[in-house]
Amino acid sequence: MPGDVVRRLIAGKDTQRGYCRSVSVSAAAQIVGEKKVIPEIMASELVPVQVIILLIEHILNSYE
Repeated sequence: MPGDVVRRLIAGKDTQRGYCRSVSVSAAAQIVGEKKVIPEIMASELVPVQVIILLIEHILNSYE
């Protein structure tokens, strides 16, 4: 996230370090029931289809 400090560690070497100025998030989406995949969708272009209430636990499926 912007403002986070980052550092790449390589043993025995002077490593890169800095902080994040911006973050770009993209996704690939598959249409339900189709084999078609839409790649490189920017998160800023997506709109929520369901409102999620904060401070309430939401579970879709188990991780198993």
